[in-house]
Amino acid sequence: MIQTIEAARLRRRCAVEDVERLIAEPIEDGNALVGQLRAGAALDLGLGIRAEGFNVFVAGEQGSGKLHAVKSFLEARVGGEPVPDDWCHVNNFDDSYHPLTLRMPPGRGQILRKDMKGLVQEAVRSLVKAFESEEYLRRRQAVTEKYDREQSALNQGIEERAAKEHFLIKQTPWEIFGMPLKNGEPMTDQEFAALPEEQQKRIQKTQEQFTAEIQDMLKSQRRIEKAASEELSRLEGEVASLAVTSLMGELEEKYAALPAVVEYLHCVRKDILENLAEFLLAQKPAAPGMPSPHGEFGRRYEVNVVVDNARQTGAPVVIEHHPTYNNLVGRVEKESVMGTLVTDFTMVRKGSLHTANGGYLIIRAEELFRNFLSWEALKRALRNRQVTIEEAADQLGYLTTKSLRPEPIPLDVKVILVGTPTYYHLLHAYDPDFRTLFKVKADFDPAIERNEANTRHYLASIRSLAEREGIRMPDAAAMARMVEEGSRMADDRDRLSTRFDGIADLLREAGHYAAREACTAVGEPHVRRAVENRIYRSNLIQEKMSEMVQKRELLIDTKGTGVGQVNGLSVLNIGDISGERPLGAEHRRHQLRPSDPNHRHRQPRQGRRHRHRA
Repeated sequence: MIQTIEAARLRRRCAVEDVERLIAEPIEDGNALVGQLRAGAALDLGLGIRAEGFNVFVAGEQGSGKLHAVKSFLEARVGGEPVPDDWCHVNNFDDSYHPLTLRMPPGRGQILRKDMKGLVQEAVRSLVKAFESEEYLRRRQAVTEKYDREQSALNQGIEERAAKEHFLIKQTPWEIFGMPLKNGEPMTDQEFAALPEEQQKRIQKTQEQFTAEIQDMLKSQRRIEKAASEELSRLEGEVASLAVTSLMGELEEKYAALPAVVEYLHCVRKDILENLAEFLLAQKPAAPGMPSPHGEFGRRYEVNVVVDNARQTGAPVVIEHHPTYNNLVGRVEKESVMGTLVTDFTMVRKGSLHTANGGYLIIRAEELFRNFLSWEALKRALRNRQVTIEEAADQLGYLTTKSLRPEPIPLDVKVILVGTPTYYHLLHAYDPDFRTLFKVKADFDPAIERNEANTRHYLASIRSLAEREGIRMPDAAAMARMVEEGSRMADDRDRLSTRFDGIADLLREAGHYAAREACTAVGEPHVRRAVENRIYRSNLIQEKMSEMVQKRELLIDTKGTGVGQVNGLSVLNIGDISGERPLGAEHRRHQLRPSDPNHRHRQPRQGRRHRHRA
């Protein structure tokens, strides 16, 4: 039975009065996922369970506003969550290639960095003042004089022994020995050979004994010099310890609640006292235009604040738009010094996993898989629950360079991947790790029910976009037409498309026409013009097919009857536009003749293309 469908049943009008009433009513805050009950429940589950593997994959059509909706959903709920800790890298004095990690309460990382900078400056002033004090100089002079007297006594004893035995002390670059004298002058080889054999033997024996005494004297001198150096070092250490310990005591008391920081301060004090000369030289300014020869030593007491949450309120929500390997896990930068690339712990830089630690990280799936190594690095971090900064080349195993390996930072983050359903199904089918790490799927419906609540949010989104982008505000009639276009995009009179990018582009184009006409607001004629021009820009194929029908290049019978002939209508989807394609199909029986080698079928005749708009 053939039924006639009225146009009013195909197209659901949006009354201007309803729009005026809906935009006048207030909108409840915190409802970022309008009409997406299934996706909202999945996000609540995935974000609420802190167990390992309950990360979320948000699946939805391109342009449906998933990223913005998820971001708004998270920002509405993270305000009451605790602010995560700061993370710092400091020098490892035992192994500088493996910097240590310090965990600090929010905002304390920068305070520690400033405290350490002030400590170094104050320590230099205190040490210089202590080493220039009269007490230190007096004690140093007393030690020096004491050992000078012992040296003098040794030298005097050996000189008296040499004078008594008539020897001259002779020193060469290789040895020191005594030479026999004759009439106060060193004896020549000829003079020595002219002596009686017995006297020669006596002189040689005395010379050997004297040389041995000289060697003993030299050993005693070295012992005295060593003892003097050790006593002077003890004196310097004692004075330096008094100067530095008082400064360290204040910091240790300030950070008493953080044992790791106190232990680091102990290491700093020990290192300063063991390297006093380098410590003081590193603070001297270098010549203009020249790098400081002790610049690297001067940075060894700095604090590299990798993650600073001083201004953070609630848990962080981070969107990584360019998830390369280094942008995810961080990197170790290098600088050129005199033509050589150098690095240290102060050049360790954070990645988005560090920034989002303690909160939420949102990544577009298509962007993630465009970057080599990023997916494997993300899975490794989630499996191990820590972020390890490594050179990207080391992951390939082809090239290994000597670089820093900072201590890993514990990871507590929820990752939300946003992508089309195709990505979800491919990953779920071919990557077992994906099923383990992303156990929650949040499906975005491409269309939502067209009720008052959803329509109100739809209208609010249109007004918000106009305000945000400086577009002339649409009037009630224009917004009513855009609501109708939302239903047309959903292919359902009782639903609204969630692909809001199409509605946003429609508003932008209508705003363009309103600006050209110097109108104060976007009206319904501007929206209608934008719709018609959008069709006109894309329906070239439709017009060409209509021309072919008019020129009788495509044939279709619309009257009479025909055996085996059927008229049909197919729908073509050509990119950003879809339409109808009329066609006629005809079946005829052909008799094959014996001489015919082939059987040729008649092609169906095609007919006029009809475009229907509700």
